[in-house]
Amino acid sequence: MSVSKSIMALVLLMIIPCAVAVSSPCSAGAESPRTKEYYTFAIIPQGPPEAMHRNWSPFIDLLSRDTGLALRLKVYEQMADFEEDLKEGSVDFAYMNPVQEVMAWNAQGYIPLVKSKNLITGCIFVRKDSGIKELHDLEGKEIALVGLKNVCSIVIRHDLRALNVGSRFVGSTSNVYKHVEIGDTAAGGSLDIVLEKDALEVNREFHTIYATEPLSSHPISVHPSVPADARHSVMAAVLKYREDKDSRGLLEQIGMKDPVTADYDKDYKPLEQKLMGSSETGR
Repeated sequence: MSVSKSIMALVLLMIIPCAVAVSSPCSAGAESPRTKEYYTFAIIPQGPPEAMHRNWSPFIDLLSRDTGLALRLKVYEQMADFEEDLKEGSVDFAYMNPVQEVMAWNAQGYIPLVKSKNLITGCIFVRKDSGIKELHDLEGKEIALVGLKNVCSIVIRHDLRALNVGSRFVGSTSNVYKHVEIGDTAAGGSLDIVLEKDALEVNREFHTIYATEPLSSHPISVHPSVPADARHSVMAAVLKYREDKDSRGLLEQIGMKDPVTADYDKDYKPLEQKLMGSSETGR
């Protein structure tokens, strides 16, 4: 299967037929808000559940207090379980990557509320002594990536589709570094924000040879059945936190520095069009 078809398959995997609406897919559900004792706030698994719970609990507790909503944090061991909940629409709020936002929008109409101001890019890096200078130097070689559905993996493989470059999925960013360092793969791929966090190690061992087009960052999104006042309360509270020193620390802890309002058409539809366009053209 070609890379472009594989990418499209990932998007189509979660799509459920929705009634056509002006504001968003499946938005009819927004007309009959449900009354709940609590709202589930699901988090994309970016590490062990214990670490995710530790990083996110203080933020969720503060958000619950400031909005008056009973928010219940839900963390995951497996990406498939998180994406199944998005597909089924069984969580109220969710922090997800940009590709998952495209999936969740088409499947259930999840509305992005806020995201980090800074854009993100996928980066391809190599050992400094590898002799690899440009993208075409990877022809016939292999690149290490975290996983099949990671956003950096998807956008990097999309941009490599014209080359004969194999992908090896190694499970974590630290494993990506190790594979490149010992020469098991010619290159590795990660998001620029991850490389910046690990700058000391990265700058010593590697150099970047390619960066994808910028993408809007991970949003906090909401199911359209959540009442509008609850959605607005969460969005307003998160935007307010950027003005407070202590709250800004919690935002940085969850990876949402300098939050701004998000809009699907402006921020995420270009990614949808890019993925679908590449499939339709067969590239």
